[in-house]
Amino acid sequence: MAQYCRYCEHVSTGAFACKCRKTGKYMHRTDMKHTNRCKHFQLNPVDALRENVKGYRPTGKKIVQYGGLGKQVTLKEIMEE
Repeated sequence: MAQYCRYCEHVSTGAFACKCRKTGKYMHRTDMKHTNRCKHFQLNPVDALRENVKGYRPTGKKIVQYGGLGKQVTLKEIMEE
């Protein structure tokens, strides 16, 4: 699952910059839209930037996890895992 600061429980938003309450780091709103690997990430499905009304929805498993482009993947294989 991809991690975004905008969907983290520890973010506090401001007018131009946002702050992580765990690390104390300030981020610009555009930086919060990029993926990260923060060890303090806790999912909050509500968008802190108030841009995505539907909330966070992961796209699912990547085809690369099933052998990449060299193997035909069936729907049954995806649904079993």
